[in-house]
Amino acid sequence: MEKAAESLGRFIGAHRRFELTDVINGGAEIFHDYGHNPTEMRNAVAIARKRCKGTLYAVMQPHTFSRVKRLFDDYLTCTQIADITLVTDIYAAREKDPGDIKAEMLVEGMRKNGINAIHTPTFDDTEAYLRAHWQPGDLVLTMGCGNINQLNAASQFANTMATLLGSGLAMNRAISITANVLDNYYIGQEVGKVTGLMEEGRGVGASLRESGCMPDILVDMVAVGETTGEMEQTLSTIAGYYDTELDMAITSALNKLEPAVLVFMAAVAGFIVIAVY
Repeated sequence: MEKAAESLGRFIGAHRRFELTDVINGGAEIFHDYGHNPTEMRNAVAIARKRCKGTLYAVMQPHTFSRVKRLFDDYLTCTQIADITLVTDIYAAREKDPGDIKAEMLVEGMRKNGINAIHTPTFDDTEAYLRAHWQPGDLVLTMGCGNINQLNAASQFANTMATLLGSGLAMNRAISITANVLDNYYIGQEVGKVTGLMEEGRGVGASLRESGCMPDILVDMVAVGETTGEMEQTLSTIAGYYDTELDMAITSALNKLEPAVLVFMAAVAGFIVIAVY
């Protein structure tokens, strides 16, 4: 029982399911959820609404052109209880752009349904808007199953690289190790290809840019660090910029789980007693 309670006490939630990925600007929380259809998004926003103490920003990355066309009307109301909805360009995934459906069409339809919707085509556009507006107590919820969680991987990449370079490892070796420890398998694979591009004589910044696996702002800062010869310090700065601070989420999760754990353990004990006697 003690081992079970200990294991449950370490549980901080499922990866990419209303996952706290950062706390910045004195208390603005950033969550990510894998939800990529209107029903999942509606549920995720409802959870965020209960937690948010300030302005709730719903950031939506629509997934595939065919899905957006099929569920178009549902998308137009799924973030209705958010204060502001930011809509990125549609993530194509396996599809080609048919040319007859755009994120702007979603934004227009949302506005007709009373939603304060804004088109922020790229991650950089989205981040720029948020940094210009968010305040302590606000909550940002990014939603999608595409590459929108690329922003999460950026923090892990910068932290790991800064640590490895600080320990004296060569750049190529540091990148190879980092690629293997990234939580996101796809992004890890793409980071791993960077070493091959570097062996062809390209710089770290140029190789990362070509791979397309990291946000532009991280790539730009890496290029600056490469030019100035201060890569370790630059990566440490980037890590601080993206750093994940989970203490608040862990404390909250443990407080909420404690009663449930006690009930669960009591039920297990009761079952064992009944089974024995």
